[in-house]
Amino acid sequence: MDRQQIASLKQRLKSEYEKNLEAIERVERLLAETSDEQVEQPRPVIAEVVREPAPTTPTLSGEVENWFRWFPDQTWTVTRLVEKMRERSFEFTSEDPHKSVHTAVWRLEKSGVIRTVARGMGRRPSIYQLASSVQNLRDDTQHIGNGAPTPQVPHGAPVPPHLR
Repeated sequence: MDRQQIASLKQRLKSEYEKNLEAIERVERLLAETSDEQVEQPRPVIAEVVREPAPTTPTLSGEVENWFRWFPDQTWTVTRLVEKMRERSFEFTSEDPHKSVHTAVWRLEKSGVIRTVARGMGRRPSIYQLASSVQNLRDDTQHIGNGAPTPQVPHGAPVPPHLR
């Protein structure tokens, strides 16, 4: 998530909180009007934003796409996706989850949702990333002497493993 998305989410949660609080206060006023009892003032509730993935679709393709969207700057291999999905108790219906996830990744790549960052060869797996993140990475490079792109990482920022 970038700062703009976080600010937007924060504003939306704040707005929802204020609307809920107003609704509770209206109910309290109605209760106070209909009875002589004093109603205790509500305590503020602080919403906690959790970045953990929550499945939004039960399909395998939807789940694979969600992982790329939940972590747009993360690079993925098919094996790593299968491992993460198993950790989150995703129920695979096929006998070979690796093959099914590979097919889903292939379709997402074909439709332009994700891109191949590094094509695998032999025992080295292919590495994939959300298409917009790959484009941003390419835009943030500077070509030097031999024409090879050199990633520009802000001073003091951690260097992602795939750029080391």
